[in-house]
Amino acid sequence: MRWQNVHIEAIGHDLPDDVLTSDAIEDRLADSMARLKIPRGRLTGLTGIRERRMYANDEKPSAIATRAARIALERAGIEPSDLDLLISTSIIRDWDEPGTASFVGGNLGVPHSCDCFDVSHACLGFVTGMVQAANAIELGQAKYVLVVTGENFAPGMRNTMDIMSSPDCDQKTFFENFATLTLGNCGAAFVLSHKDVSKTTHRITAAVARSGTEHNMLCVANRMQMHADPVGLKVHGLNLVVETWPHFLEASGWEKHEVDHFMCHQVGLRHITEALERMDVETDRGFLTVTYLGNCGSAAVPVTMAEALAAGTIKPGDKICFNGVGSGLGTIQLGIEW
Repeated sequence: MRWQNVHIEAIGHDLPDDVLTSDAIEDRLADSMARLKIPRGRLTGLTGIRERRMYANDEKPSAIATRAARIALERAGIEPSDLDLLISTSIIRDWDEPGTASFVGGNLGVPHSCDCFDVSHACLGFVTGMVQAANAIELGQAKYVLVVTGENFAPGMRNTMDIMSSPDCDQKTFFENFATLTLGNCGAAFVLSHKDVSKTTHRITAAVARSGTEHNMLCVANRMQMHADPVGLKVHGLNLVVETWPHFLEASGWEKHEVDHFMCHQVGLRHITEALERMDVETDRGFLTVTYLGNCGSAAVPVTMAEALAAGTIKPGDKICFNGVGSGLGTIQLGIEW
């Protein structure tokens, strides 16, 4: 996939105030960990995650996404009435029906001419939404597109901690629920635009997608619980990323040394460093948020970009690779020239 006419107009994100540390989680699970002979420090040691943010259980994904969207729209200097398309990409949704996009659109007051729908692709949802938005812009179907996500895994995480702290929790149950403890919560929004109306030079250039659907049972979840095979996810997820990399370089026309920054899906510190090492690029080109935000699901890649911009890491002319991964398995590598 290649595009000539698609720009990123603005980015917004929303972070909860409540911080939950890995030490506090292990305090909660102390009795189970002692009984199962699991040493303290295992959570941070295995993942690199020191803390993550938590919303209240009743915080709706649409409300989170709406806050991020309002920031992005204000920075873009456009009104909701200018939008031609709104795509919601969160894993957690307000309801099974209708789509969360309809609630975000209603909150913002978008016009009847703005198509609103959800894209569901696990943690790969936001990058998938960007691809769909870019296609619509390139085909002349839209001038302004809003891609949003609002992830609130807090109810499931709190429920999982109840399960794991139970006297009945055995080692199998403990470790098949362990990945849930990595989750964090946040919202993100990108305004994408056609170059003819854009005020920026931030261009989306190319993307490549790959799927490994034979691995569809490595991570399965509902709103209240997630069961995952962390080892299987790491092995097969990284294999898929590495397989995709040369195809992305061909599609983008870039050399690997030209990529200034990698915005990777943030599962754990080792996942990111090993992926970049196997792609034969320096690991310091991967901007990290996982250590203090955890795994934010579909919001992980866009919030990492937002945090990198806030930190002043991204400079004009930089080449950026979004390296998205989602259970299923799927991956998309997407290029941006800033």
